[in-house]
Amino acid sequence: MLAVAPTLSSGAGQAQQESFDDMAAEITARSKALLDESVGRRLTRAGAPAISDRSTEVLASASMGDAALRRLFESVAGRADIIVVFRGVLPGETIITAMQRIHALLNGLDPPPNVVIDPTKFRSVGATAAPIVVVREADRIVSFAAGLTSEQYLLDREQAEETGDLGILGPTVEIAEVDLIEEMQRQAANLDITAARRRAVEGFWETVRFEELPTATDDRIRKMDPTVTVTSPITDADGKVLISRGHTVNPLDRLPFTTRLLVFDPREPRQVALVAKLAEEVKGRRRVTLTITALDRSKGWEGFRDLENALSAPVYLLTGDVRARFQIQRTPTMVEAQGREFVITEFGMKE
Repeated sequence: MLAVAPTLSSGAGQAQQESFDDMAAEITARSKALLDESVGRRLTRAGAPAISDRSTEVLASASMGDAALRRLFESVAGRADIIVVFRGVLPGETIITAMQRIHALLNGLDPPPNVVIDPTKFRSVGATAAPIVVVREADRIVSFAAGLTSEQYLLDREQAEETGDLGILGPTVEIAEVDLIEEMQRQAANLDITAARRRAVEGFWETVRFEELPTATDDRIRKMDPTVTVTSPITDADGKVLISRGHTVNPLDRLPFTTRLLVFDPREPRQVALVAKLAEEVKGRRRVTLTITALDRSKGWEGFRDLENALSAPVYLLTGDVRARFQIQRTPTMVEAQGREFVITEFGMKE
């Protein structure tokens, strides 16, 4: 009749599932205590009427409407053998606000009905709609049926030796409350992902691989011709040959390089000062890309932000492909394009 709610797999998943079940049980007890306190009675205190092994659960939902819930509460008020059960809380609610909403429907009922939040009761019969009446004996389900709020029909059928799933016997509505266990699993998963991301970000500077380079001791200027020879034909999506094999290509002919690339080691204050000066020289006229070869790992993100603030510009990490492409060998280095060549300028950091 009703689909079974999914559960976690065995092993570690089973342990986690049991943890969620324990949490759900604790919340069930808390919700009962909160509601009992709010109506001035504690059914679970010492000396309270004992509930026999035989009990009835009415699985309800806010989607039944306040009027229907009020009638249900009136019909079972004061009966220790009947519990009205909700699957969880409405989207956006907390346990406290949910119990306050339910308590408003109990106004004037003395003694009040037993009301709890317990998703495991819904799971035990695979409930996806409400209301459902479940008759239990100890931990065994005797019978259950959807569309009812009274157990009498089930008891009559039991006398006729008809038990188990008795089907849908009246109107039902989709359950409005989220499954409390599924919600805890979802929040736990989100917390795990968020925590993992936070740990990855926080630990980035401890593990990142730096492209560290020696400090230049003398000024040096080198020129690099980026021309390459095509070893295989370059074609478009239709197979048309754009550049034939053996053809030479200079990327600067097709894509001008208008950036001033500055590569430096921020752990040396003199290099930082020089880079700031070189960036200021072309401010407003040319794009400047500030690239670092390393950083004080102990300062982490705080040190990185301080560097960007000091230079009033974003800073990037040097990667192996950029280092190789521009043949960067020492720091500080400036890379610019002149005509059809790259000019690599090293600045000597003499004592």
